[in-house]
Amino acid sequence: MKKVLILLLSILFSQSSNAQKVAYVDFNTILTKMPAYQSAESKLLQYQAHLKDSLNEATTQYEHFRNRCVNKSETGYYTTRPSEKDADIKKLNSLEKSLETLQNNLEALLDRKQIELIQPIEIKLIGIIETYAKENGYSYIFMLNSALYSQKTVPDISEQIMQKMGL
Repeated sequence: MKKVLILLLSILFSQSSNAQKVAYVDFNTILTKMPAYQSAESKLLQYQAHLKDSLNEATTQYEHFRNRCVNKSETGYYTTRPSEKDADIKKLNSLEKSLETLQNNLEALLDRKQIELIQPIEIKLIGIIETYAKENGYSYIFMLNSALYSQKTVPDISEQIMQKMGL
């Protein structure tokens, strides 16, 4: 019995001496306050506007050419010029295919640009959080809303991280 009690006490003391320091951060709030992120978001919005303008221009070009072809057809212009009709049909099909390709690629282009601009900033923030955790003896730092369960006693260190970054 004495051995069991000693064993239980030693387990209890070893667990309490190995207590792990845990905290969480509001990653998105910190990220959106970073000047580099705000600049990247602005560039992303500009790029999105550029893509929309490109799509609008391609749509206008397609519609304008299609309307010219319809007018030529309605006025009988193509009756005496079948080779020009064939060339216009090929060009119209080419414009339509280009427009469809552009429409299909817009979201992928925007996603790639977002990764290109935002990912380095996220990596930098993760590095800052890791450095802070090591300097302050944290075993785990969770992102807000990523834990299934958390006691209220887990501290939010978002403010300390932002102070460290000068935000």
